[in-house]
Amino acid sequence: MKAQVTECTHIGGREINQDYFSHVIDSDWALFCVADGLGGHDHGELASQFFVEALISLSPKYAEDMAAAPSMAMQAMIEEAATLFRKRVDEACPGKDPQTTLALAWVDPNHFITAHIGDSRIYRIQNNEIIWRSPDHTLVQQLFEEGKIKEEEMAAHPMQNRLLKSVSVFEKPEPDIFIHPPLTSDEAVMLCTD
Repeated sequence: MKAQVTECTHIGGREINQDYFSHVIDSDWALFCVADGLGGHDHGELASQFFVEALISLSPKYAEDMAAAPSMAMQAMIEEAATLFRKRVDEACPGKDPQTTLALAWVDPNHFITAHIGDSRIYRIQNNEIIWRSPDHTLVQQLFEEGKIKEEEMAAHPMQNRLLKSVSVFEKPEPDIFIHPPLTSDEAVMLCTD
């Protein structure tokens, strides 16, 4: 598999960069991950790093299953990654509950599979137009979907940073998993944090 990959990060106004990203490109498939540790919880930078590293390490194990049963394989990979994540958190900061978001894309010749938790996003872009975007797991996204606020009100809403889902030590991850048509050569995918 061939892919052009560009990665960048910026710490913003924080003392610690809580974003973490990685990818693996194999001959038949590729996995791209982005995570953002939650700032209101201790060790968010470890949460994002540990979860992404767990997914990357598990990806070869799930490659065959991803081709045959993508939704089940993706859910199983994320759940096993959560188990590895919990072990590493317990070793590094026992008793703490660092949390993170997640956005990931799995690409193979027959599938484009996405999974996300929280407000890290995935964009599918063709001819410089966004043709699909993952829906955030936030209170403002829920309010928008319920028709209680307009799209232009979302960015300035006082509850814009309130997440409804995240990767946590104490809860089973609940990703939204989407199986899309395969990517074409004129398309791009962007994974990003908020």
